[in-house]
Amino acid sequence: MIYFALIHLDGILEDSRSRVKYYLEVMNDFKDRVNFVGILLNLIKYNKELYLRDIASHIIVLLIDAEKFEKVEADGRDLMNMVMKQKDLISNNALSFAILTLVKKNELAAEFSSA
Repeated sequence: MIYFALIHLDGILEDSRSRVKYYLEVMNDFKDRVNFVGILLNLIKYNKELYLRDIASHIIVLLIDAEKFEKVEADGRDLMNMVMKQKDLISNNALSFAILTLVKKNELAAEFSSA
């Protein structure tokens, strides 16, 4: 079930990257903000299936890339540190996408260079 939810969301976001901003707006409109990035980070940390961790990392990177850095600073740093310290946490393809997308943000590029 998790697999189908993740690939569905990933497909929606990847099909049109402009939808990411709308998704973030909806996520932030709740009375208690839903930290979807944090939920997916926990999935990466604790799920044993590599393919699920890869899809989750792809969605996280899309969300972080679309949001202002101040709002996702902690999550961005957590993801960067997590994947740099545990090289087998996600596949090489997912790692390449994550690093190349995240270092576009100057603050995370500094984090990457010091890892």
